[in-house]
Amino acid sequence: MIRLPASAHKKHIEVLTQGLVLPLPPISNGHLKLIADILSDAFMQVKQQDRVTVEDGDESTVSGLLHSTLGYLIDSDLLVGQVFNNVSRGEETYNFDGSKHEKRPDLSLYLTGRTIRFPLLVEAKLIDHAKQKTVKLYGDNGIRRFITGDYGWASQEAFMLAYVRGKETPSGTLAPHLKQVGQTDPTHYQLIMIQEPLQRLSESLAVSQHHRPFTYIHVTPPHSPGAITLWHLWLR
Repeated sequence: MIRLPASAHKKHIEVLTQGLVLPLPPISNGHLKLIADILSDAFMQVKQQDRVTVEDGDESTVSGLLHSTLGYLIDSDLLVGQVFNNVSRGEETYNFDGSKHEKRPDLSLYLTGRTIRFPLLVEAKLIDHAKQKTVKLYGDNGIRRFITGDYGWASQEAFMLAYVRGKETPSGTLAPHLKQVGQTDPTHYQLIMIQEPLQRLSESLAVSQHHRPFTYIHVTPPHSPGAITLWHLWLR
């Protein structure tokens, strides 16, 4: 494997971010709640059309159906078309310092009125104990990607989806896990807070906030990305 010098990584990031001030401006809570509603409605359509896959298929297949449904809604639903310009699946992107070129978040939501260079990212995981898909994997292979700067490093918010095949909820499963790990290793999830449940989607939705220890390499100090706010939407 050819290893590029650090200067080449920095140049990639400089070109990608030219003309932008990072982190990008925050997305309002009202806007994010609307996006959560759209994602939830799209998932319900997927479930109505293919319940077998939702209840027994792998994570990639469910995300593929969700991606296709969102694309249909962008074309057919006036409100959804006003919120999103496009949605892509598994699109390659850089990590925060350009040293990793092939990071592939599950879904990239291109919001109207926002730069197309940094879509709102969505990472999805199964919660299915029969298949050893636990909240620990959700955290270690999902949440931590946003903390370390693999995903969402230019933004202040992102979404985590869980396709739940049991009785687990953000308040009953996710919040205790984050708090318990935080007691033994505060640096693992860098947890600032978790708020759950949120009003409109009750037990399905929670919001957590996490410190991000990395710094931007393409600008002079101050170059901290600040905290990342993760919206956790658990769907069943």
